[in-house]
Amino acid sequence: MDRPETLLRPLILGALVVGCLVPTAGAPRFVQLLATAALVGALAAIGGRAVRWLRLDLRRLETIFVAGLLACGVAVCVGYALGTAAWLRPSAFRLVVAVLLLGAWAAPVPASAGGPALEPPSRRPRRSSETALLWAALGAVLCSLLAVVWSHRLTPPGPFAFDDTSYHLSAVATWWQAGDLRMLKFAFGDPSTTFYPIASELLAWVLLAPFGGSDFAARFAQLPVALLALAGVAVLARRLSASSRGALCAALLLLAIPRAFPQLALSAGNDMALPLFAVAAAHAALLLRGAPSWGGAVYAGAGLGLLVGTKYLGLVLVLPLGLAVGVGTAEGLALGRLGGAGRAARRWLALLALAAASALFVGGYTYARNASVTGNPVYPLPVEVLGVELPGMETATLAARRPDLGAPVSPWDLLWRRIDLWGPVFRWTLLPLCVLAGLAALRRWRCLGATRVLVLLLGPVCAGLVLAFSHDHRDVRYLFAPVALAAAAAGWLVDRVPGRSGALVRSALAIAALVPWFEDWQGRELLALAAGLASAGAWWRGTRDLSPVVTRWRPALLALAVVAVVPSSVAIGRVVDRYQAARLQRVPAAEALEASTAGAPAVVAYAGWNQPYLFAGRTLQNRVHLVPHDAALAAMTYDWRGTAAFPYDRGGARAARWLRNLDALGVDWVVTVVAGGSLREWRWMEERPQRFRRVYDDGSATLWRVAR
Repeated sequence: MDRPETLLRPLILGALVVGCLVPTAGAPRFVQLLATAALVGALAAIGGRAVRWLRLDLRRLETIFVAGLLACGVAVCVGYALGTAAWLRPSAFRLVVAVLLLGAWAAPVPASAGGPALEPPSRRPRRSSETALLWAALGAVLCSLLAVVWSHRLTPPGPFAFDDTSYHLSAVATWWQAGDLRMLKFAFGDPSTTFYPIASELLAWVLLAPFGGSDFAARFAQLPVALLALAGVAVLARRLSASSRGALCAALLLLAIPRAFPQLALSAGNDMALPLFAVAAAHAALLLRGAPSWGGAVYAGAGLGLLVGTKYLGLVLVLPLGLAVGVGTAEGLALGRLGGAGRAARRWLALLALAAASALFVGGYTYARNASVTGNPVYPLPVEVLGVELPGMETATLAARRPDLGAPVSPWDLLWRRIDLWGPVFRWTLLPLCVLAGLAALRRWRCLGATRVLVLLLGPVCAGLVLAFSHDHRDVRYLFAPVALAAAAAGWLVDRVPGRSGALVRSALAIAALVPWFEDWQGRELLALAAGLASAGAWWRGTRDLSPVVTRWRPALLALAVVAVVPSSVAIGRVVDRYQAARLQRVPAAEALEASTAGAPAVVAYAGWNQPYLFAGRTLQNRVHLVPHDAALAAMTYDWRGTAAFPYDRGGARAARWLRNLDALGVDWVVTVVAGGSLREWRWMEERPQRFRRVYDDGSATLWRVAR
């Protein structure tokens, strides 16, 4: 048993128990921060324990990565269960996590699997100057990322992603009020979001829960996911037999894409979660090649399940990644020579069945709900299987969506010319390197083996599938999963370059990765300091063995960290208070609603453009409804007992029905946001001044008081 884990156990468990008994809503900010740390720490501890149960023989960084991936799976599955039972409340979630944590600590841990062949890294003489440069570049970029996070500490959600305040956080706010996983049906915009997978949004809810409705942490829900994906790229490169230098290059290549870091890493969407789960699935394929075990199959299933449970695009990516898992299992069984061909085939089928069952368990929730309600698991996309047509919306097809996006964007333009999104170095570094890595893999397929060749080809293959099946080529975010896989392959390739040439190539890549961060030269003093500190740390790491020192002083260092938690939490709590005070200033109508209600809970009807989130209030205290005007209230949201029909577009809109629905819901306020036209609700209220009094109007958003 690890000594740090032993010391932290009572702290984590005690904070969880207190959180179950004492609501964090309205608690002091430092208490909310400690509750958040305890919840995240408990999930990480469960994930770490699961790694040992699965008997995966991993290196240290691999263990951290796999534990983080499994912690995400645990959080999502607990959210599914509680949401289905309408018990999705912070105290219930913490209670379940506490029970799981106690079970994890109480259950006996099996002995190590003992003996799967870890892929040996390439062993070359250490070049301290090259290693120092790589670590300096990584340290400078990560410190710069930290500086960007700090500069946005008071920024409300949505500066980098329109969808954050459209459907991602709107779903989280709805769950916060309802306690279940019902989905909103928007009257404007894309109707498909109602039926999308919700794994990433559940992770955002986990970060929202300890803060009592404040989205201080939830607005950046993708940041820990993005950092875990970054570690996954390095882990995958190492498992491909790259050295630590090649793994560092792989991580730096991903960090050099500004649309990923820092932009969408500071969002609450799902674009940075997809590369995490794709990299995990590829990593699982290589693990199964080394040791085809039931633990590896469960891990592979968790990665694939989270992939499809996060985004419909995961259904496209799961094809090559699932193939890699199948090939890796088959190759591992062949290399292990476990019995005859018949026995190997039976075990191969059993392991794949276990991986598929794990994937369905972790990622099948929304697909099962869609199948139950509509008869089509991927609704609203129409599907024809063996002559049987599954229902859908014609507006959701690829042919119907692309004309709405204006002039088509060619793959060449997207990959080569969008410097504003990819950054200035992508087309000269990662883009050619991933192609060269694929060619090098095909050339050496006999010595590499089928699984590693397939993993090295995943980047371009997945990119081609995404470009073929995705309707929107205006942004590069849909390509982040292929790019992460390509970065690992590129790290493997540059590690193969021998001698001084290799050192020069890797050093040039490290310097190139700094270009997007230094381009505008903001905060250059901080970056220079970070680079110097990272260089010194890399030199120290390369010349001194700190293991005995760390082992000797680990209890003291841990105690010092625990003592520093409370004052640091108080300081960050003051930042949270400042953020909450300024959170609604970007939307004056939302601030006017907050002032009119004095922050008290209110029932709000929202009509217009699909941006209802900020009208939920500073702490999501308001119930925001998109009220039907041509159907009963049962059609207002989408759940297991609902219907896929939208209550706004059937041509039977009637003011009387809308008014009755307002009364049934107890609506106090109506917010209308006009985008490119007028709203019938706006007209109905103007015709009834005795019932609706306009109290705010800024030309685009209008606030109405409903008379009782």
